[in-house]
Amino acid sequence: MSFRKYREALYIEREYPLMKEPPRMDFLVIKKEKDTVIDNAVGKIFRKHNVVENKNPNDSLNSDVVWKVIGYAGLYKGLAEHVNEIPAEELTISIFRNRCPRELFKEWKREGMEVSHPYSGVYYVKGVVSLPLQIIVANELEGEEFLSLRMLMPGVKEKEIRKFLSYMNTLQDLGDRRDAEAVLRVSVTANVEMYEKAGREDEMVNQVVWRLFGDEIEKEVEEKLSGSVEEAIEKAVADEKVSNIRSIMGKFHLTEQEAMNALDIPPYQQAKYTEELSKKVEYKKG
Repeated sequence: MSFRKYREALYIEREYPLMKEPPRMDFLVIKKEKDTVIDNAVGKIFRKHNVVENKNPNDSLNSDVVWKVIGYAGLYKGLAEHVNEIPAEELTISIFRNRCPRELFKEWKREGMEVSHPYSGVYYVKGVVSLPLQIIVANELEGEEFLSLRMLMPGVKEKEIRKFLSYMNTLQDLGDRRDAEAVLRVSVTANVEMYEKAGREDEMVNQVVWRLFGDEIEKEVEEKLSGSVEEAIEKAVADEKVSNIRSIMGKFHLTEQEAMNALDIPPYQQAKYTEELSKKVEYKKG
């Protein structure tokens, strides 16, 4: 009744599916003892419950992605066994990524949000949500205490690889070694070419990395080379067809369409070759 006179302008969905699949905890939750103080740039914001999202380097970070992470934090709080078992004042949100999301920060500032930069690689955001929210830019973090975070991202430096492997050699606890190997596994996957280069120049890197991940590196390299070969073959075939189309057009005075039909080029591919033909004409004119 309350909205009857607006019914022409409203569309009501009785059940709206928020997710295609049941919700899963695809994020990390770091629980901290209440009286423990973490005295580093990343952990200063931490409270008892800390939702942490590590973004894939290939993924963009926009406002909708941030709201999705905020939604994770809401689910984490709301799905607890007891009402207010996780108080909002004990919850924080951290989003880790490789590069600074400058466009997002500009957008937020235009909308009146406050983005501060208290430490290298650490950005606090106020105004999006009432919970403490920070964006961590891994490649801007400084100091050895954040070496493992930088190792997880593309663009790791050779000196950082050597430093991390030296650190691994000092670890005595089996659990610590497994954690370090897990970090190294992600780092190798994200920086295959750099590890190959470092391995050629440093025997320690070569021995450790190839002993742990040699098979995986070889597979990654083979896949990249295979992709390059396939692309090269595809380009060569396309260039040859373009040359054949042009030859037939000149020899028999046919249009592009007639020439492609004569060569049995499927209609769904013809637009691509028309574009390639126009590029070659433009190049010749220049």
